[in-house]
Amino acid sequence: MTKLKNKYSFKKYSKKFPKLYQLERERIRKILPRALIAHIGSTAVPCLCGKGIIDVGIAMPKKYRINARNKLEKAGYTYKESSGDAERFFLRRDYKYRRKIRRVHLHLTWLNSLNWKKTIAFVWYLRRNSADAEEYALIKKKASRFAKDSGEKYRAYKTNYIKKLTKKALWVYLKHKALVQTPSPRNPH
Repeated sequence: MTKLKNKYSFKKYSKKFPKLYQLERERIRKILPRALIAHIGSTAVPCLCGKGIIDVGIAMPKKYRINARNKLEKAGYTYKESSGDAERFFLRRDYKYRRKIRRVHLHLTWLNSLNWKKTIAFVWYLRRNSADAEEYALIKKKASRFAKDSGEKYRAYKTNYIKKLTKKALWVYLKHKALVQTPSPRNPH
């Protein structure tokens, strides 16, 4: 399959991203029927620009992660050991969609891991805070110009901002989640 062009190019948000995610989600659901699956990354945030890659977060009990990774590899996803970390396996797949090469990234972790909480909180927060989403889009745009085709430079350019925003997002998300789940005196359930 042909390589993707302009690895770190900056593209506008497309209304087709949710559909592409749903197609990938259905595919993953057949492979891992009990996993939690979430649309993450830039394509999960309306109006946020980025590389146009569909990022999918997958969470399951920790003891099943290696088995899940093996199933995903057997289904055509490529495991990239160097792109993951202690809490997350990273896999990817390129495929044709309407005569274009599309890419999907899978981020496989376990339920309630810090990685899962941060990832979900980050997307949740950006969907609700357009000013921070716009600022993040600007950082991504500058990073893509700076990095050209260097993933290391692209990630390094964004790292400090992402850490700061993730900390804020996680705090707001957990506070919101606690408020939503706390029964009120009028409604104890």
